[in-house]
Amino acid sequence: MKTRESNYELMRIISMFLIIIYHTIGYGNLIYNTDNIYMKGLLYLIRYTAIVHVNSFVLLSGYFQSKSKFKLSKLLNLVLCTLFYVNVLNLVLYKIGYLHDVTKFSLLTNILPSLIGNYWFISTYVLLYILSDYLNLVINRLNKDEYKKLLVVLFIVVSIIPFVFGHSVFNNSGFSLYNFVFLYFIGGYLRRYPLKDSYYFNRYSKTGYLFFLIFIFFMMVFISFSLYALTNEQSSIEAVDWIIDRINDVRRGHSTPYVIIQSICYFEIFGLLSFKSKIVNYLSSCTFGIYLFHEHKYIRPIIYVLLGVDRGGYSFSFWVFKDILVCAIIIFLLGVIIDSLRKIIFKIIGKTKLLKKIKCLLKNMCSNLSYKVEW
Repeated sequence: MKTRESNYELMRIISMFLIIIYHTIGYGNLIYNTDNIYMKGLLYLIRYTAIVHVNSFVLLSGYFQSKSKFKLSKLLNLVLCTLFYVNVLNLVLYKIGYLHDVTKFSLLTNILPSLIGNYWFISTYVLLYILSDYLNLVINRLNKDEYKKLLVVLFIVVSIIPFVFGHSVFNNSGFSLYNFVFLYFIGGYLRRYPLKDSYYFNRYSKTGYLFFLIFIFFMMVFISFSLYALTNEQSSIEAVDWIIDRINDVRRGHSTPYVIIQSICYFEIFGLLSFKSKIVNYLSSCTFGIYLFHEHKYIRPIIYVLLGVDRGGYSFSFWVFKDILVCAIIIFLLGVIIDSLRKIIFKIIGKTKLLKKIKCLLKNMCSNLSYKVEW
């Protein structure tokens, strides 16, 4: 069996690690727990560098799924993994006494988390995946010029208008289905028409293009940080304060123009790599489980306290960054261990007669409904 390319698998790993760091700073209350303006600035700078994490996963979906078909088994696996993490972790926490204030009814409402919304990303991604075949019809019927025009229109509507006019005109902070659809289309475009081969970039060497991407990436980070600095200023002019308030309302979104550009540069950087690694590919396969573990509804409020991050009293000290890094590594490794156990359990269950009967039943139901679906 051939080992698949690992460049984008490495991106999954790094993106998940960036998500953990982003959450450690946010849910660990590091910014809230320090009064030092320089410390706050550095923590925000890290978050603005890491903010590409969610967008990169959706770009990757568009890149690969635009050339694939919707598969019922993939959707069921996604939902079943989510159910496993929610219910098993609920049971463990309940048994060890961490959920003594939680009612049994609250636990029951987690039975279908992808529908109720305990994981916003899963809820939105499931909808995106269900629509993927229809999005692919659009992608495959457009020529290059039509595709570029579609992306320009979507960029204006989904990204620029919310940024310029605020959420009162068109609400999009990046957590919406239409933002995911936009990113999916970008990923599909990058698959069909690689930027490196375009008229503007094919004159660059591979190294030159890499440095160009890195430069633009950090330029977008600088814009994000500059807007943060601007919104922390106060003015005696009402119009200026209104502009600052408007910028503050939208600058953190994953859908802002500079974050979209930053995400594309980040994605393209990994596209330049070419290597194969079974270890990287395996760790990449655990990233979904790592997300489900550390973003669990009842794990999230306690994990950063248990790991000693959310303790308050931080002054300007570079030891804070050591705490963030150690916390992120521990969460990542715990996630890998738990997901490895989950895979073993799923493999055992997958060999049972009951699951095989359920699989046949679902196939027959789809056939009876005259709905052709790949398994």
